[in-house]
Amino acid sequence: MGSSMMKTTLREIRQSLGRYLAIMAIVALGVGLFCGLKVTRDVMVKSAQQYFEERQLYDISLLSTVGFDTDVAKQLSRREKVLDAQGAVSTDALLLDAQGKESALKVYSLLDQQNLPVLVSGRMPQNAQECVVDAQAFGKDAVGTMLTLSENNEEDTEELFAHKQFHVVGTVNSPYYANYERGTTSLGNGTIRGFMLVLKDAFDCDYDTEIFVRLNTEGAAIYSEEYDAQIDEVESWLEDFAQQKADERYQRLKADGEEELYTSRQQLLSQTQKNQLELEASRQQLSRAEGTIADGKAQLEIGKSQLISGKAQLQAQRQQILQGLNQARTAKSQTAGNAYLAQANAQAQAQEQQLQASLTQVEGGLRQMESGLDQLEIAQSELELQEQQLQNSQTELEAAQREYDAGLLQYKEGSRRLSEGVDEANQQLDEAQDELDELEEPDVYLLGRDTNIGYASFDNDSSIVNGIANVFPIFFFLVAALVCVTTMNRMVEEQRTQIGVLKALGYSEGSIMGKYLFYSGSAAGLGCLIGFFGG
Repeated sequence: MGSSMMKTTLREIRQSLGRYLAIMAIVALGVGLFCGLKVTRDVMVKSAQQYFEERQLYDISLLSTVGFDTDVAKQLSRREKVLDAQGAVSTDALLLDAQGKESALKVYSLLDQQNLPVLVSGRMPQNAQECVVDAQAFGKDAVGTMLTLSENNEEDTEELFAHKQFHVVGTVNSPYYANYERGTTSLGNGTIRGFMLVLKDAFDCDYDTEIFVRLNTEGAAIYSEEYDAQIDEVESWLEDFAQQKADERYQRLKADGEEELYTSRQQLLSQTQKNQLELEASRQQLSRAEGTIADGKAQLEIGKSQLISGKAQLQAQRQQILQGLNQARTAKSQTAGNAYLAQANAQAQAQEQQLQASLTQVEGGLRQMESGLDQLEIAQSELELQEQQLQNSQTELEAAQREYDAGLLQYKEGSRRLSEGVDEANQQLDEAQDELDELEEPDVYLLGRDTNIGYASFDNDSSIVNGIANVFPIFFFLVAALVCVTTMNRMVEEQRTQIGVLKALGYSEGSIMGKYLFYSGSAAGLGCLIGFFGG
């Protein structure tokens, strides 16, 4: 293009600067959008990688159906390419908030080297009864409230916790959850509301439910083939290691269970025999007491018979003595009267002496009768004392009978309880044996970051942005091309006279066409440069 043509073209640009800038702007917009969207995924991934590295997100999580011993993580941390390995305890649980609303939460033990949470409000837990919760699910108003384990949890879940209530001291965000999804569960309505982090002492658990592992990936970018290759490199031996440790724990648990069951059965047998001996001794003691009571009853009946007979004899003797005493007194009165008559008659002195002797004999008999009566009174007192003793014996015998009845009842109750206790203990031992027999060999699972919902969702979202970058800018390019063609067609139509003059002056069609191509091409080129650096 000659200098004169160039001057003409530059003059045209100045005269139609608005049109020129419009072409440049539409091209810059399309290129800027394309370039911006193309680098968006890389920027997103870089930001995510920086965040995950700062929060030290795990690379691989090891799970086992029987858990892992607490020293396995330390052993694993000494292996090649392993930066850190930490054991953790986690479970799904139903908890009640301050309003009594029940929801399912994922409860994790806090780690000090991996999956570090970002404190949003409050502070971190300092004892086993404090916790921090999901900032997205609860908000800062939850700080200071209490979370309580619901009674609707399974027994195994309740036994996993050392405490039933937890004081919320802060809210956090966790790198374990990179988006709003919290996962699903078999509890409650099937949706996990959020997560809760506690100290490991909050769990009454002597093993780890999972092990988080961070690897030396040599700086490979996340979501890249290099990163996947680094993970694949360690997965084979890591799975063998985890399977070996799980098998060792399984064998030990089964052996310990068998030994514990054997010991429990022996203790049950020994205790049962001891209780049976005690019951037998009690039965024999009751039998002796029953015999003693029977002998006491027989002796009491004999004593009662003797007492009744003695009373009858004593009564008969009393009647005889009283009758003889009355007769003696009558005889004495008669003898005394005769003696008085004999005194009145001087001639009957001999008869008087005889009557006096008879009176002396009668008085002696009377004294004997009175003495016998006194002896009867003494015998009566003895009989009354014997009767009192019999009554005391009767009372003692009744008390012994009541004691025997109570002992017999206790013996029967003890025998029943022993039988029921033995049956229940045997049933529990049989159930434990069944559970031990049903204990299957452990399965081990290696879960990479790609199984984490937040991590995978972020990859999916960034890939969607990258897909948009490949499709969406095409529409802007088509619009820009359409605008350029339309603008240039109008420009050519408006300058048909000028084009004819240029031809008349001897300019070739190529030179004339170059003028318009330079006009549109320069606008598009400048637009591309501005869009590239601006996007």
